[in-house]
Amino acid sequence: MKKRLDILIIIVLVLFISGCEVELQKSPGESNINNNPSFSLQNADKNIKFSTSKNFLLETKKEIKTDESKEALLSGIEIEKESIELDLPKEAVYGVSVSGGYVLFGNNAFARVVLVDSDDVEWLIFGTDLLFLEGSDVFDNVCDETCVFDKPIIIKEIRVEGTDSNLFLNQINYKTSKSSEKANVLKERQYDIKLQRLQNEINSKSLSWTAGETSVSKKYYRDLKKLFIGNELANLNGFQYYKGGVFKLEDD
Repeated sequence: MKKRLDILIIIVLVLFISGCEVELQKSPGESNINNNPSFSLQNADKNIKFSTSKNFLLETKKEIKTDESKEALLSGIEIEKESIELDLPKEAVYGVSVSGGYVLFGNNAFARVVLVDSDDVEWLIFGTDLLFLEGSDVFDNVCDETCVFDKPIIIKEIRVEGTDSNLFLNQINYKTSKSSEKANVLKERQYDIKLQRLQNEINSKSLSWTAGETSVSKKYYRDLKKLFIGNELANLNGFQYYKGGVFKLEDD
């Protein structure tokens, strides 16, 4: 098994070095987020090309509890984080996306790219778990909470974080002109797509629970993680959308 994973890592590295856009083998039921206009930076006018990779190979123990207010709490999670060293744009930006690839080594694995602005507000650029991605793949010009900023922001830091995964990045795209799209309108459209992706996963795996809108399912990444012990957000496997039924954490 380890030999197979090592070979997969090498394949991903070769893809980045050669500049190929060959699609890696996906896990059953996975749906690529590439080329989805709701998760792509439209009319990006600048980019920064670079090459970086990060291995998040930590063994984690996860336990979901529920308090009296029915908000999820988490204990025993360890998340590795690292700031990316590169020349960030000095000007204000109205949108940011990333290109790269990922390899996930288990059902609870995840890899994320997080932007921190000059006011120390965190924005999720990309997250395999919050987009319900599995297995391994390359992605191009993908964004989540950073596709549209109604007001321009200054980038202070771009951070990667994850567990039991490899993350590769080779380009950051951004735009310096205001978009005609409103952030709240786009977020609603993204929410509908995410919920449908999760429902497709529940159906394909014949899981015994129901997903839908909850008091926490529409929260931003930075607000969602505040609900958890240590202000750390693990891969919830869609638990933030839990409406009923039997929810079980998947074993790796």
